[in-house]
Amino acid sequence: PVEGWPVLNQKAWIIILWLAFINTAFAYILYNHALKTITALEMNVILNLSPLGTAIIAWFILDESLALIQILGMVTVVIGVILVQVKGNRKK
Repeated sequence: PVEGWPVLNQKAWIIILWLAFINTAFAYILYNHALKTITALEMNVILNLSPLGTAIIAWFILDESLALIQILGMVTVVIGVILVQVKGNRKK
């Protein structure tokens, strides 16, 4: 069994801190910049579709397999995004 804290060297701590602070800060800067140029609804669509893009990239580049339930989940997300877009356009 695994117990206690892992022993991390200096390089591991630098990587962890980089991921925690620099990557997170960069993501929020990009997010806020995007909100200045596109609407919140458009940003929400992009955020909802990002797991779909990640799964497709993992399948294509890393040769990850996608189970039927995952594919059905992606289809459900796409249908949900389309429904929100259609309802949003009707209100305008």
